[in-house]
Amino acid sequence: MKKLTSLFALLLLFSTSGFSQGCLPMGIGFFSQDSIDNFQTNYPGCTEIEGNVYIYGGNIRDLSGLNVLVTIGGELSITDCDSLISLNGLNNITTIGGNVDLSANPRLKDLIGLENLTSINGYLWIGYHDSLQSLDGLEGLTAINGKIQIAGNTRLTNIEGLSNIDPNSITKLLILENSSLSDCSAQSICDYITNPTGTIDILNNLPGCNCPAEIASDCGFVIPCLPYGNYHLNHQYQIDSFSTYYPDCATLNGQVKITGSDITNLNGLNQITSINGSLLVSETSISSLEGLEALDSISGYFDIALNNNLMSVEGLDNLKFVGQDLDIIQNHQLENFEGFNSLTRVGSFLRFWYNSNLKSIRGFSNLSSVVGNLWIESNSDLTDLSGFANLDSVGEQLYFRGNASLQDLSGLGSISVVGTNVILINNDSLLSLDGLNSLYSVGQDLVISDNYALLDLHALNNLVNIGRYLGITYNDNLVSLEGLNNIDPGSITDLSISDNQLLSICDVESVCAYLSSPNGYVSVHDNAPGCNSQAEIEAACLVGVSELSDTPVSIYPNPASDFISIKEIGLNNEITIIFYNQLGLINSTIELTSDRVDISHLEKGLYIVEIKSNSWVIRQKFIKN
Repeated sequence: MKKLTSLFALLLLFSTSGFSQGCLPMGIGFFSQDSIDNFQTNYPGCTEIEGNVYIYGGNIRDLSGLNVLVTIGGELSITDCDSLISLNGLNNITTIGGNVDLSANPRLKDLIGLENLTSINGYLWIGYHDSLQSLDGLEGLTAINGKIQIAGNTRLTNIEGLSNIDPNSITKLLILENSSLSDCSAQSICDYITNPTGTIDILNNLPGCNCPAEIASDCGFVIPCLPYGNYHLNHQYQIDSFSTYYPDCATLNGQVKITGSDITNLNGLNQITSINGSLLVSETSISSLEGLEALDSISGYFDIALNNNLMSVEGLDNLKFVGQDLDIIQNHQLENFEGFNSLTRVGSFLRFWYNSNLKSIRGFSNLSSVVGNLWIESNSDLTDLSGFANLDSVGEQLYFRGNASLQDLSGLGSISVVGTNVILINNDSLLSLDGLNSLYSVGQDLVISDNYALLDLHALNNLVNIGRYLGITYNDNLVSLEGLNNIDPGSITDLSISDNQLLSICDVESVCAYLSSPNGYVSVHDNAPGCNSQAEIEAACLVGVSELSDTPVSIYPNPASDFISIKEIGLNNEITIIFYNQLGLINSTIELTSDRVDISHLEKGLYIVEIKSNSWVIRQKFIKN
């Protein structure tokens, strides 16, 4: 009998061991109720899933078929289960080896069913549940290894279920967009905010849980500063209470985002001297930046955007440094940009975009360089750029596009070097490039396109080097490339001159020299005669010696269709007139017997006319209509 008992015990041990062994190392997905109901039949003895578990499906309503599970080695994801009303069935799970994602289960009211869960080796994400009122069921959870993110749960009122988590196991905290949540003072959250090990993003919940300082107040303490940021100021009362929320906090780490239509002034922020991160001022009702007078540096970007009442940027004359982009975007009441006069450096882009009433940029009196782009786009009333008078270099692009009232570039007169591209596009009133008179070097492309009113390029006379592409296109009133004469042809790789309907003079020295030995592709077409093809330009370049004599002989009219006259010619000598076509070939030779010459037999196009006698020779360009 003793032997039978021992044998039974041994069989029981083997049976139990087999029942508890790990399984499914590649994980499993449950996408229907049947797959859950049949789990124990399909995977007998499977209590420790080694891989990930995904539960997803509109008809999943009951998890009791999973009640044998003890551990999950990977992550657990329960998402978009429209019929699921409870997590009962997961009651025996104690550990999860990866992330836990509970999201978009609209009928779930609490998390009861996870009461035996003690640890997660990853983040905890609870989001977008329409009926979730509490986190009851997570009281046994003591450790995670990642962030906690609670977002978009419209009926959630408290997070007490998280009270027992070790705050040292939390790496980041996000509580946002929970429109009924006013109580966030769970003990673990209080302890984490006291000494955070990562960033905190708390916003757009109810007052009491709208920022870290409000939670700290409910927890019974005051935090001087957030060591890792971030600061979300979405209401005027948060601006007004800033010095109370964060006493003696002058240097802010992380991002500072000031957004909210009820924010009318920034006066409560007058203790801030520096931001070791970025600053966004967006979609407020402020009329100026007063309140930021003490701010002297921003290490990240600085965006001023979509502030429909902003009329002045006064308040930032102590700001000396912006480490990344400075963007002024869609502030439609802003007419004059006067300020930022202590700013000496912008670490990346300086951009003015879509400020529809902006007429002048007169600030920046100490700004000498922009490391990235100077980008001025779609400021339809802008006429004055005098604020850039001391700017001598742009590290990347100088970009002007869609500034419909800008007639010239006066104010940019100190710029000598642009690191990559100069791009001037769609500036409909731009008559000249005056203001770029000091420009010496462009690192890559020079693009001048779709500037309807542009008459000349003379302001570029000092430009001697570009690094790549020269493009002159769709400038309807441009007649000559004079101004580009001094560019080193060896610095041009590709050339495009097209769709400039009045452009007839293209045989400037730089273009001629480039076409004699091009480094890349050449595209010339749809300009006026004389510049309508590469061959026409080359022909004009071949006779670029123009008059070879001081004899004051000239051809008129020019252009002409049927006849030309030779002015100031004396017929007492034997005189010959020769017409060279675009390829430099003789098209016609005529012995002159009068000062009137029939040209009706010539085809339309550009010709070089050589008039010579026994004692002199002159050459002139002529266009046959």
